Amino acid sequence: MKNILFITEHSPFKTCSGANQRSFFICSAFSKFDNVDVLTLEHDMEFCIKNCSKIDINNDLNENNFVKYIKQFFLIFIPPLFTIFFEYALKFVKNVFNIKNHKLSKIVKSYIKKNKYDFIFVRTIRILILFGIKPDKNVILDIDDLPEQIYISKKQNLNNIFLLKYILYKLYYSICIVKYKKYTRKILNKIFVAYLPNEKQCLLLNNIVYLPNIPYIQNLDETKINNKKRLLFVGKIEYQPNYTGIEHFLNNIFPIILENNSDVIINIVGDINDNRKSEWQKKYKNIIVSGFVNDLISEYNNSSLVIVPVYNGGGTNIKVIEAMNLGKACVISSFAARGFENILENGNNIFIADNDFDFAKKVLILLENEELKKSIGKKAKESVNDNYSFDNIFNIISKSINNI
Repeated sequence: MKNILFITEHSPFKTCSGANQRSFFICSAFSKFDNVDVLTLEHDMEFCIKNCSKIDINNDLNENNFVKYIKQFFLIFIPPLFTIFFEYALKFVKNVFNIKNHKLSKIVKSYIKKNKYDFIFVRTIRILILFGIKPDKNVILDIDDLPEQIYISKKQNLNNIFLLKYILYKLYYSICIVKYKKYTRKILNKIFVAYLPNEKQCLLLNNIVYLPNIPYIQNLDETKINNKKRLLFVGKIEYQPNYTGIEHFLNNIFPIILENNSDVIINIVGDINDNRKSEWQKKYKNIIVSGFVNDLISEYNNSSLVIVPVYNGGGTNIKVIEAMNLGKACVISSFAARGFENILENGNNIFIADNDFDFAKKVLILLENEELKKSIGKKAKESVNDNYSFDNIFNIISKSINNI
């Protein structure tokens, strides 16, 4: 019997994003041991997990006084022509100097002192810092991705920006990479165990355990294919890697597809702000921006294949595994394949594109070859079923907890 404190930014009681879904599955696994107190920064609660209770906090995340003073200094003393430096200075202060929220830290410390938890589970290093959690041997940390990898991918994808901004971003990302490499290893050496969804990154230290992401929509028959020329993208559009990836697809890949097949349509599903939705609908042809939908399965049913043109970001793209689990043929970027290398077989259960032309070519091949598309979709579902399940998640967590 274990008493657990579960700290997360993304609520485990809702499943509207991949981050929420990972929190949901991990929390569900912990709840099988005993009581789990959940402290989350999100308010909306949609799901009830047995043996879980929510800690109500005054969710005032206003920046602390130090950050306020930094802002005031830049606004007062830096001329308007140089306000661009303010953006990078503030990012630098927040990310490189690892500022915690003193109110949240105080709340957590009081609960830990009062309840004497067997262990504290924290979702992501950023939340560990924000809540002022001291890395210790009763701490279990989940890492969507090594922080330095996020900045490495951003540094490698600096495109179409003016020179000054390019130099500033390059410098900022380089500093963050060096800082987080050192800081991450310092934290990992002090805690009990860390979970990572990327198997290759688990070789960094002995106390890192591979804990894969799994699809939330499970154990369903393959979806039907009602529209043979409709592409589907699913994801939270306001997440930067998603909207920049889709914009890249619409500007550089989709025109190649339409040159060869003018009837192809792309359907974009996921939370999106009204301005972006209106802009895309006016700017691009053959596009449907469905936004948030209540029936995601219908969107999969009404699409021929799924695309994942994502080129930066953290964690793994759970949307890839979700689509494969539904028996959909997918064309994805090589970056979107990160973390799933153990099951992805290019040309067998998925198509992985090396560049824009290759992406367009593989989409057209699948649209024109129904048997190949069905074969890839079937093998995709088999691969996910063989490797990703809640039982797998529970067994990994159970082993790590019992070792405590």
